[in-house]
Amino acid sequence: MKLKILITLSLFMVPIAACSKSDDKTACLPDCVGVNFFQSNLAGADLRNADLRGTDLRKANLTGANLSNAKLNNAQLNNAILKNANLAYADLTGANFSFVDLTGANLTGSIILDTEFRSVTGMTIPTSPKTKEIPTPPKLKCVPNCQYAKLSGFDLRGIDLSGVDLKYATLNYADLRGADLSRANLSNANLWAANLQGADLSFANLYRAETEKANFSAARFFLTGMEDGTSCSERCK
Repeated sequence: MKLKILITLSLFMVPIAACSKSDDKTACLPDCVGVNFFQSNLAGADLRNADLRGTDLRKANLTGANLSNAKLNNAQLNNAILKNANLAYADLTGANFSFVDLTGANLTGSIILDTEFRSVTGMTIPTSPKTKEIPTPPKLKCVPNCQYAKLSGFDLRGIDLSGVDLKYATLNYADLRGADLSRANLSNANLWAANLQGADLSFANLYRAETEKANFSAARFFLTGMEDGTSCSERCK
């Protein structure tokens, strides 16, 4: 009878997902699609090349974590801490970074499309302390059609967006210093408080764009379509 009971119980024993109850939060690596990391302590974790699509990383501590080349498509990182985290060349398509602390984080070469950066802290790509060179701009998977792209607060210094359709794109607080926006369609785009110092806006279309508090110092204008529908070639802002 005891043997029969043991056999019956064993048939109903279902393995528990590696990352749901285990003390090792990274036991699921490299495939952690959809895993719940809510409020997890992942400080310093090695998550290179990890598949984290659709994961719940809300309020997670990812301080100093290595997420380079990771897939974070549609991941939820609301209120997470990513101080000094390495996100170089990570795919952030559709991810939510609202209220995230990105102080000192490396986002060089990361892919962004429909990524939410709302009320983000310390979002910059550090320059080299020796050369002060502009970092490699992130790649935009949406090019050449970036309508409605969410690029709020992102560091896009020196990026080539010439001829790209950025209609209705969200670029508020974006750093576009030295960017090539010639012939770009920025109609109805949100450029509130964006930094366009030294950017090339030749032949660009800014019709009905939100440009309040944007910095256009040293930007190049030539036959640029302005917010009010007029054309301007110099000293336009």
